[in-house]
Amino acid sequence: SIRVYTNEVHPETGGFSFGIGRAIWNNQGDEGQLFDQDGNVVSSYGYGSKSRL
Repeated sequence: SIRVYTNEVHPETGGFSFGIGRAIWNNQGDEGQLFDQDGNVVSSYGYGSKSRL
């Protein structure tokens, strides 16, 4: 597994950070997606209005 952070670094968990110093997530709801090398979505996480129940 991998953890993906927007602007934090946690080397003890092997996480990856984009290093963005500004807000990029919508407070009402948003979705993050991870793609493989061929452009296929391999994982996604939505919250708030983008949550998939």
